[in-house]
Amino acid sequence: MSATVDAERFSKYLDGAPVLNVPGRTFPVQIKYLEDAVELTGYSIDNGQKEHLTELDDEVDTGEVALTSEDQEAAFLVPPPGVRKIVLATNIAETGITIPDVTCVVDTGKHREMRFDERRQLSRLLETFISKANAKQRRGRAGRVQEGLCFHLFTKYRHDHLMADQQTPELLRLSLQDLAIRVKICKLGGVEETLSEALDPPLPKNIRRAVDALIDVRALTPGEELTPLGIQLARLPLDVFLGKLILLGSIFKCLDAVITIAAILSSKSPFVAPFGARNQADTIRQSYRRGDSDLLTVYNAYLAWKRVCTSNGSEYQFCRKNFLSQLIVCLVDSGFLPLTEAERSILNKSRYNTRRRQFFDIPQRANVNSDNDVITTSVIGWSFYPKLLVRDGKGFRNCANNQNISLHPSSVNKGHHELKWLSYYHIMQAKQFYNAHETTSIEEFSIALLCGDMYAGVFILDGNRARFAVSDWKTMLVIKTLRSKLRDIMTKSFKNPGKPLTGQQMRWMEVWQKIYTLKREGEDRELHK
Repeated sequence: MSATVDAERFSKYLDGAPVLNVPGRTFPVQIKYLEDAVELTGYSIDNGQKEHLTELDDEVDTGEVALTSEDQEAAFLVPPPGVRKIVLATNIAETGITIPDVTCVVDTGKHREMRFDERRQLSRLLETFISKANAKQRRGRAGRVQEGLCFHLFTKYRHDHLMADQQTPELLRLSLQDLAIRVKICKLGGVEETLSEALDPPLPKNIRRAVDALIDVRALTPGEELTPLGIQLARLPLDVFLGKLILLGSIFKCLDAVITIAAILSSKSPFVAPFGARNQADTIRQSYRRGDSDLLTVYNAYLAWKRVCTSNGSEYQFCRKNFLSQLIVCLVDSGFLPLTEAERSILNKSRYNTRRRQFFDIPQRANVNSDNDVITTSVIGWSFYPKLLVRDGKGFRNCANNQNISLHPSSVNKGHHELKWLSYYHIMQAKQFYNAHETTSIEEFSIALLCGDMYAGVFILDGNRARFAVSDWKTMLVIKTLRSKLRDIMTKSFKNPGKPLTGQQMRWMEVWQKIYTLKREGEDRELHK
């Protein structure tokens, strides 16, 4: 456990379980607060100061995770005599790293914390004051290898009387959907009844909203019973939407694309934007644009890196030139999920091979559509539904709550006003802006097939917050029939994973495949006119 955990509280929750204290080796740290800093420096506001008296030479070494390991290691080098090292660190440095020659910590007393709004179904990155436990961890950075000094840029009164003892638990500030579905697969009873027994139980209304969200994605029935889809999702070590992406990708035979995308979303985008080269990095990212999709754009860059690895082996130079983090693309590759026990054995052997140029290949039977952008974007949209944006003037509107949404500046779809419908993976609020991340353009035909409900030729999305009609009755009949058959195929595939489709089901899949192939060929002809 952490040195700052409230062990007595856990002991009481676990019916008086014994507590063992194992002291670690630390050095004393002298603690100063804001009032001490003001007194020691004799600081007073001087409104007449207009310029710096002295400017010193400086060198900046960044330690972002997106950078190469060589670039990060520069921050750990001991500076030469006469040079003062100043480390600017986020709250990840509280416990994540130790720089041996650090003897003084200046703690701002704040951090940015992720909060999930169950009502709006969006994430908020909020700047808040830290807890007393966070402050203890921060000043501990100065006493790891020798005596140190810590300046907290907040008053002792705030520390003693206004700060919380511990940081808000993730159970109270992050999405409850994954936890709810785990409760059901473990047969622990009702979701609300089970979570109410937690050490820090979430609000009942937030639990209800999480359950409703699982009902919307057809993982639970209205009676909180697991559906065939929900059973398969609960068995995957992924969130609901990524699990659904992989399951649908296996059914619609674009497994390599969806597994890569799931691995990317489970870590982070391999694209980096170094200081002073952001415009150049954006240009490179746009050059990989594919399928009007941020996710397929990253997949396209990953495939290019993979081709370099298997040909001339100059992957390091390729990553530097294309503003890719070699560490992250390697993590993306290692995040692949094998299909069978035999394939898992092959993958494990290849992972421990000393050469980096051996990859796990998805069997062709499960991957015939990974290069078909119409199919892969449709699978992405179906998997992430009801996360859907619709064009509203110059911007977009979230179909789930009618919230006006902007695209994140790094999106390849930013500024493309011809796009009408966009799927997204998550929305984050930063200050006053609501930005959609990982967007993918999806067509109305795809939405009509597997999203929302259909009534008399009108497709209703998210409780009538968005709708569109099909004027041609023949098209409506085709969509209705194909929609029913595809849902039936998916349900049977979820009930019996690995079981081959029947002859009739294969014929319906061929019809669906033919429609999408013709649509793709039509788009290619329009593109080359």
